[in-house]
Amino acid sequence: MRVARLLCAAVALTWVGPAFAQLSAGAGKAQVALSPDMLPIDGFTAILDPLHARVLLLDNGGSRVAIAVVDQTSIGGDAVSAYKAIVAAATRADPDNIWIVASHSFSAPHVFGGRGGPIDPATALYKSALDTALHKAAVGAASQLRPARIGFATASSDVNVNRNVPMADGWWLGANDTGPSDKSVGVVRIEGANNRPIAVLLNYAVQSSVMDQTGGNGTGKGVTADLAGAAARHIEEAQGDSSVALFLTGAAGDQAPDYKAVRTVYDQNGKAAVVDLGLRAIGDSAFAHQSTASTLRQPHCRFPDLSVRHIFDDARHAMA
Repeated sequence: MRVARLLCAAVALTWVGPAFAQLSAGAGKAQVALSPDMLPIDGFTAILDPLHARVLLLDNGGSRVAIAVVDQTSIGGDAVSAYKAIVAAATRADPDNIWIVASHSFSAPHVFGGRGGPIDPATALYKSALDTALHKAAVGAASQLRPARIGFATASSDVNVNRNVPMADGWWLGANDTGPSDKSVGVVRIEGANNRPIAVLLNYAVQSSVMDQTGGNGTGKGVTADLAGAAARHIEEAQGDSSVALFLTGAAGDQAPDYKAVRTVYDQNGKAAVVDLGLRAIGDSAFAHQSTASTLRQPHCRFPDLSVRHIFDDARHAMA
């Protein structure tokens, strides 16, 4: 909710003055060309769904603001500077007016190296694929600029849960339904003169870690845009008209998804055990079929889609 209001305020404060004329907006997205022949990379051995870069560009006739969301766990300072340069070159937005955001998917390979250290060939290809996708998304956003208007709404959703579980000998990671949790959903909708959406920004405090540490081919992990990516896809499919949805992660440091593929469970004596529903869903079709109603949407490991369904519904109602 704070991000929704912050964006609206930032647009207004950045462009106050006689130069203000008509708000224009454009949005673009591009898939990261991560292919199976580039694996394994950073412990990932399979690709469950594609990663993307998404860019929103706003223009008032005097200056431009851009927001770029890249399906990465985190983005270092050097990469932020490089990404700003890519977006600036494609959109003519001042780098100081460009926000670079990681979707915070736990299941996206990191880009290591680059600070004077070596970088392996697979990572170099992956880094280039990220740069190319961001450039294409930014070019698409600039090419789609058209008159627009902006508004926001709020809702609530129970998809997240506090992950800090109090135990006799300290705190452990799990699911604490009684712990503090921000359930608010902030939605910013930017639409054209025809009232059709150009972009939707969704802000919610949850880690995109539904498929964390699972989903690989026998060993390793599976690449996925996870909850944030699934939420964006749901909104884009529902809105249609080539609209672009950007998931902006809220204060999610201790906010885990209520549904996770790898769960830590505790018995009455506090003994921990790890249950990997992701691997069981991929390798055991009978288990997946029996679990459809409670944990899986489809047999082939669709945890992220199930987790975001409630966020998407709440956000859609807020935009109505």
